[in-house]
Amino acid sequence: MPASKFLLSMFITIHGPSSMGNSVMKTWMEDLCLWHMINDTPWHGSHLLCCTLRGTAKVAPPSTHQSKRDLVTIDHLKALQCHLNLSDTFDIAVFAVACIAFWCCCHLGELLINSKFDPQAHVAHSTKITRGQASNNTKFINFVIPCTKTNMNGASINMSDSTCNCSNITAFEHHLSSNILIPELCPSLPLKH
Repeated sequence: MPASKFLLSMFITIHGPSSMGNSVMKTWMEDLCLWHMINDTPWHGSHLLCCTLRGTAKVAPPSTHQSKRDLVTIDHLKALQCHLNLSDTFDIAVFAVACIAFWCCCHLGELLINSKFDPQAHVAHSTKITRGQASNNTKFINFVIPCTKTNMNGASINMSDSTCNCSNITAFEHHLSSNILIPELCPSLPLKH
């Protein structure tokens, strides 16, 4: 049964402002919209619903908002590099993940393993890696992660050499060369968060 505009607006008005921020309420609506799409049911999200979301966000308590985090900079990567033992395979993997996340604008959740390794969901040592050089002589490396939070078909990680000491390509190649003896179906970046 499709949810009416009125029902959706009442749901947000009653349940949202007391304890949830705007982003949580938007996620609820996106989830409900997805449910309607999966079940081939008309979605009645409309201007009324957008106005309701904006209005409830204004009355949400301050505890539902998180303050903005400081930006991660190259100086942070350099500090990490100085304080890690880059002859230890775990520290090498930590640094490689940090550099890839920074330069490729990835979410750490796309690169880290937070549970048992699953080759259908996580990057394996056997993952196909494409290397090359662009027309401007910049080295690049591409590989595919099997799935992401928002895309079950995976996503491409496209790295290009920043030529700084914290280059994602240099860190990634160091990670691979330090783990030559890892079996094909083991994690490529064996980290848990």
